[in-house]
Parts: sequence; C-alpha cells; structure tokens
Amino acid sequence: MKRKIGWLVLVLVFAVSGCNNRQDNTTIQEVKKPQQTDETGQKSTENDNREAASSDKILIAYFTLADNYEKPSDMDATSQASINLENKELIGNTEYFANAIHAETGGDLFSVVVKTPYPNDYDKITDMGSEEQDEDARPELSSHVKNMDQYQTIFIGFPIWWYTMPQAMFTFLEEYDFSGKTIIPFATHGGYGVGSSVEDIKKLCPDAKVIEDIFEADREDIGKQIKDIGGWIKGLGISR
Repeated sequence: MKRKIGWLVLVLVFAVSGCNNRQDNTTIQEVKKPQQTDETGQKSTENDNREAASSDKILIAYFTLADNYEKPSDMDATSQASINLENKELIGNTEYFANAIHAETGGDLFSVVVKTPYPNDYDKITDMGSEEQDEDARPELSSHVKNMDQYQTIFIGFPIWWYTMPQAMFTFLEEYDFSGKTIIPFATHGGYGVGSSVEDIKKLCPDAKVIEDIFEADREDIGKQIKDIGGWIKGLGISR
C-alpha cells in the first residue's frame, strides 16, 4: 500500500517535471541526440573519431521510456511526463543525460529496448512496473551489445521505477559478464532518490567495480542538472 501511495505522489511530480523540461529546452538542446543506427540499440556517434585501445573503450547503456513504449499515432499528443518531443523526435529524460555523457567522454551509446513495448498509458506502465518487480521478472530484450568484451568502462543509466531500476535493466546486466569492468550508474527520478539501485547492481555484477558515486537527477531540474555532468565525470577521473 505504501508503494502505491508513493507512485500516486510520483505521478504528480512527473507531470510537473514534464512541464519544466519543456520550459528549459534551450539548455537541454545543447546536448545533441545521436542517430539510431539499427535494431541492436547501438547509436551512431557523429564527430567521434576517437581511436582507443579496446581496454579504454566506454559504453553508455541506458533505458529510456521513449524507446520502450507504444508510440502514439500523433507524436504531438504524447502524454508521458518523462518523454519530450523535440525536433520531431521523442527523447526521454534519462537519454538526455546519456547524450551528455557521450558528449563528455566520446563513449558509444546503447539503448536497452524491451521486445514487448509498454502501453501508451502512464497508469498501466506504473502497474506493469510494480507487477514485474513483485514477480522479479526479466523482460526479454530486442537490443543487444555486439561485443561487450571491448568495453572496460560502462555507464548504466535508468529511471527509478519502484525504488530501483526497471526490471529490463536486470535482464541487461545478467546478459553479460562484467567481471573486472567498471560500472558507473546514473539515474533520473521524481524526487525520491535512487532507492536500492546501486546495491542491486552490485548484487547482479559481484565481480565488477561498481562506482557508488551515482549521478542522480530530479526530473524537476533536468535543465539545470545536465550542466553538472562534466564536473561529475571529471571527478571520476575520466576524460575524452
């Protein structure tokens, strides 16, 4: 019951944050959205000609609702508070930060996409998220990293659903061997923090180095907080 009440409050927070995102587009649009390349979820990185040794390569894997729900026939009519329509493209809040990290690091972008999209109804999505967590579900994915071995540092991004990652991220993290790799989480939420997400990543990837200094962004202040990405990455000792 407490979780249901929490979600009702979050719905109100998301609605407000969705409006704030649109009011601050001049800041957010400074981060360019890379183009989708194919069904694997890998995204092209224009202007990224960095040639690094395989052990230095960076992957930015993230889950965004914009890539994981049934698209409305009229894009302008999208009602999802965590999704924005910009330049005739749908982009999610978490994807804003993934793009910003790409701009700072030159890492490869990868969108985690479920095989069966979530419905275009916010209440149904929240109910499905709750059911998936109660069942400890592992939604099947349609996107897969072609060669995870080439990446040593992996940024993992996600919105907070029911006080942790969406269950699709559990599927993603169990699909690969992260032994010896460095995992750096980042998350968006509606003001309730990141919950147990970092601890869950540690449990799923016990042989990886999981950075606890997670970058977290309240959806109400995305336009302002996106400016903090550079300082956070610099503090991690990562540079392009």
